[in-house]
Amino acid sequence: MKNKTLHAIQWSILDTYGGFALKFVFSVAITRILNPHDYGIVAYMGLFLGIATWLSDGGFGSALIQNQNADQVDYSTAWFFNMGISLIFFLIYFLIAGSVADFFNESALKWVMRIISINLLFNSICHIHTIKLIKAVNFRPQAIINLSSSIISGSIGLFLAYSGWGYWSLILMTLSGSLFRLIGYLKATKWYPNIVFSLKSFKNQFRFGYKVSIQGFLEIFFKELYTIVIGKVYNTTNLGLYSRGQKFYDLFIINTGIAFNKVLYPTMAKKNLDANNHRESYFRFYNLLFFIMAPLSLFLFLLSKPIVIFLLTKKWLGAAMYMKLYSVAGFIFILVYFNSSTLLSMNKPKLFLKLDIIQKILILCALIITYKISIAAIIVGWLIVYYIYFIYYEYNMFKLGFASKMKYLKMLEVLLTLIPSTVIFFLFDYLLHGQRVVLIAQAVAIPFVYILFNRIFRFSVYRDFAGIVKPSMPKKIRWLI
Repeated sequence: MKNKTLHAIQWSILDTYGGFALKFVFSVAITRILNPHDYGIVAYMGLFLGIATWLSDGGFGSALIQNQNADQVDYSTAWFFNMGISLIFFLIYFLIAGSVADFFNESALKWVMRIISINLLFNSICHIHTIKLIKAVNFRPQAIINLSSSIISGSIGLFLAYSGWGYWSLILMTLSGSLFRLIGYLKATKWYPNIVFSLKSFKNQFRFGYKVSIQGFLEIFFKELYTIVIGKVYNTTNLGLYSRGQKFYDLFIINTGIAFNKVLYPTMAKKNLDANNHRESYFRFYNLLFFIMAPLSLFLFLLSKPIVIFLLTKKWLGAAMYMKLYSVAGFIFILVYFNSSTLLSMNKPKLFLKLDIIQKILILCALIITYKISIAAIIVGWLIVYYIYFIYYEYNMFKLGFASKMKYLKMLEVLLTLIPSTVIFFLFDYLLHGQRVVLIAQAVAIPFVYILFNRIFRFSVYRDFAGIVKPSMPKKIRWLI
């Protein structure tokens, strides 16, 4: 199991960071061509697509992963439910597109919404195929499919952007990527649903999945609620700047969390059969995740301004502050995400949903207080709520027996080894001049100093990290760790 999990994590990370690297390169190139208003137009669609995606899944994906005895009838039932809901939302969005365009006073949204909603149908066709690969902890074909589709769709988007297609280049890039992924997943799994819909299977999956689906719906709704509020109160151009700042957080932090979670959730679900093994795995994964994500979050926080100026040009400078603020959440995002996955692996969707509803109530209160102040104030309000939520989640994990002094001591070890990297940042910032020079020097120095001080002090969390990573590295470079 350990070797299989490590192998799966490697492919999942390759999928995430390989896909990230490709998307990042294409995104930077396209962003330099387009303007904030173009991205603002596309950002409006996040809420509508997100809601439809989560409700069409119905939590059935999590239910199928949790159910170790799922059969063809279960998969087929889930497929027809997912496809049916996606088709309903596609038709609804096609009909209401004109009203949405009028509400935001953006006439372009009418056909943007109608065309991009096709993405719902592409994704729903291969959704269960993805679940089957995740449940089998088989991430190699996923990585190959996703990387290939990223290259093809990114090339299409870049070509269209250079050809003057504006925001349509982003929409057609998204659609082409989904289409190529659909073809790839169909070929990789060679699975097709039976013409059957079992009411019994539906009820069993829905009983577990609806709580996960509600949480996902709330997550998407409240995340994209900020998009709606900012677009309506602060205009489309400011929304574009906000969405670019948030996108860096999504690319570096959210995607990394998803990469690990895709592997850890099915793995933890299997380990739940042995309570002691489950707890031991939880503590090890928890601290390793913090060891990886804390320096990445610090890096984004410190270098947000030079990153934006160097990569996107000064016309996007307004996005730097939003990127900096969101990166503060990166320190705990992966921990909250992993805690929630652990609850689901323990078959506790009710507690999972309860905690999320509490968070969303607090988020709504913070938004009501801050939405008229500024966009930065809106993000700060969300950050305060998110850290309160993290503390409350930890309290609940403590009651379930998933807390120990060593868990928090290892987190302290990580934070201590971040101090030298922070000092190096301010030293280089004072001595060096020029955005490009500063960015390159910091990009090399910060991770180097972090690993160096971990090697010097040999903290336990670093030893755990080295013990897992070293065996998978070529022998000639193991000395680096």
